[in-house]
Amino acid sequence: YDELMKKVFQDKVKIEHEVAYEKHKKFRQYIASYSYFMTRLDFLRVAEAIMIDYQDRTCVGNYLRESQQQAKKWFKYRPSKKNAHWYLHNYSKKYGSQFYFDFHGMKKRNVIGTEGYNGQNILIDLDNSRIVVTNSAATGWNVRTFMLNVIRKGKLPK
Repeated sequence: YDELMKKVFQDKVKIEHEVAYEKHKKFRQYIASYSYFMTRLDFLRVAEAIMIDYQDRTCVGNYLRESQQQAKKWFKYRPSKKNAHWYLHNYSKKYGSQFYFDFHGMKKRNVIGTEGYNGQNILIDLDNSRIVVTNSAATGWNVRTFMLNVIRKGKLPK
């Protein structure tokens, strides 16, 4: 697993620092988590690599396309719910392979996103080559203003 993580993150994506992730020893083998930790700039490098792979139709890009086509209806889609603006998943209509797809207000837009703990989020407009990455210490800021509207309009909020 360590060698795979090195190949993906350091050799392919070219992150600057080593990625950290949870590993738990159970019996004679380790169980690793899907969660990982990296610097804010390395997080952005991952987002850029995702976008480039998708656009270049690499093996990884084709996997993302298949994930998008096979994504299931997301049961937490509720853009008008009170406090919906705190979480990216409230604006997604579909979910698959750890990615959110089909965002509220962006019909026919090719946008994918991920949501991490306490507002570590990635939102990528694959057609217009726009990336928004957020890193925060806590949830409690407006995802709609600082992520969705930036991707939708192509401008930062005033």
